[in-house]
Parts: sequence; structure tokens; C-alpha cells
Amino acid sequence: MKQFIGFLGFIALLIFAWMSMIGPRGGTGGIPQQEVDLLPEVTFLGEGPATFTIDPSHTFVIKYRRNNYKNEPGPEYTAEPGERVWSFSFVPDDGVYPYHSIESFGPVTMGCVVQFVQIDDDVDERINHFAVNDTKIYTVAQGMVTYGSFIVSQNGELLLSLIHI
Repeated sequence: MKQFIGFLGFIALLIFAWMSMIGPRGGTGGIPQQEVDLLPEVTFLGEGPATFTIDPSHTFVIKYRRNNYKNEPGPEYTAEPGERVWSFSFVPDDGVYPYHSIESFGPVTMGCVVQFVQIDDDVDERINHFAVNDTKIYTVAQGMVTYGSFIVSQNGELLLSLIHI
């Protein structure tokens, strides 16, 4: 039985990551079954100054300083100059906000499927990647909204590297 991991990430100089722990801890040697049914629908709307309108059931995610983000309810938001704005179908409550670090998502088993969406990763020389036990296994594409997935190739600790040299 495959173990599934999903998370939502904000990446530029920041990552917002979410992992949902669903199901019993059994049959996997104490490793929790981790499953996310779906990732949020995410759309980059633009940069201020501008006024944006979204579906009232969605949430604005706004980058308002270099490494600071906030959520605002829809349906309308007026962005200040330099603010970047996204529409999210949902925003998880239990996020992690690493910056220029290596973030651990705990143990994974070979064959585990990792699905993610990242935002706010400017196209530049700073490349983020996933690793298991310090072995790079997946390079994250850059962009204002990027979805991706990969299959974990070995047992170990899943890491997201945000260290840029």
C-alpha cells in the first residue's frame, strides 16, 4: 500500500508547507499514513497597486514584505504597490514557514507519492530541491504557481532544501 504525502508550499525566500496526517499509525512500522485528497486551486493574480476580485469562497494570499505573507477573505482586495496576490481555494491552518533552511517532513517509505504546489519562486539562480537522507531526489521548478509530484525512491527522512549557495 502506498503512502501519500501532500503539501502546499510558498517558495521564493519562503515556504509554507502543509502535511495532513490522516489514518492510523499501523502497518507501516510506526510511520503515519499521510494522505491529502487534493491540493488547493491556486492562481497568481498579479502585483499591486491593483484591485483584485475572486470567488467569495476563496482566500487571498498576499506577500506584503520580503518574507511576510497574510491571508484575506474574498471577494475583493486592493493591493498596495509591490504586494503580490494569489487566490487559494483553501489555505491550511497548520503551516510551517521556513526561510533559508532545510525543512524536515519526517519519515517516508520508498514508493511514497509527494504532491505539492508552490508559489512565489522567482526564476533565478536559487533552486530548491527535495532530498531523502540528504540525497537530492527532486528539483522544484520555479514560477509564481508551480504544481509538482514525485515518487520517493528510498526510505528515510524527507527534506526540503531552501539553502542557496
